[in-house]
Amino acid sequence: RDKALWTLLAASGIRRSEALNLEWEHIDFENETVYVLDPDYTRYGRDLSDDERYSRFKGRAVSWTYLRQPYRSWFFEFLLKYRQQEYVLPADGNNFVFQYLRGQYAGKPLREAADSTLNDAFTDAVKRAGINGPPFATTYVWTAHSLRHAYGMYMLNDFAVPGQEIPGLTEAEVQLLMGHEDINSTRKYARPRLSRLKEKLARHDQAMLSCQDSLTGLPPAIASRLLMDSDIAQGAHR
Repeated sequence: RDKALWTLLAASGIRRSEALNLEWEHIDFENETVYVLDPDYTRYGRDLSDDERYSRFKGRAVSWTYLRQPYRSWFFEFLLKYRQQEYVLPADGNNFVFQYLRGQYAGKPLREAADSTLNDAFTDAVKRAGINGPPFATTYVWTAHSLRHAYGMYMLNDFAVPGQEIPGLTEAEVQLLMGHEDINSTRKYARPRLSRLKEKLARHDQAMLSCQDSLTGLPPAIASRLLMDSDIAQGAHR
């Protein structure tokens, strides 16, 4: 169950609350696609009913999600194992994908678990795996929400697009994938890497250097100036 949940977050960049609210009919197994439905843009608040409170939707601009590889394949692999080995038919008839596995709550929706319980499960797994934090804060312990940030960063900077020399989608495309209505929300997750900018500049320099011996590779104004200078020099020589 946990492997399926965490690889889904890494694959799609959806929020954990959105993943916990998935029902089986929201998953298209044939096309390996997951849909996030947002009934009435429910907000989290202590004055809401339990059912509404557990939903905790922030709202998405689109329900379709894109699951990146290899996490997509891993998710469906772990989901199948979870369904075969751990999942039980709920006594209350709910259809939520992720559920409690043991004790008196077995079969009940995992979305009812406390945030602290869910957070601890992920951070404990990170510690057991010996995964360090980022270079500037190696002792930092990644959280499940870090997977959403990782998705945004990867899609903006590293996603390989056929026919495109420099990898990465546009900000607008990443915004659509993450379901943000405001581009500024996307920018909090997806920030362009300096190394990607330097690669673009280096490729530009290489292109300019490769044609520096050819006037056709220069801007028209510069080429005309060089031709004029060349004609003047040749006239003076004669």
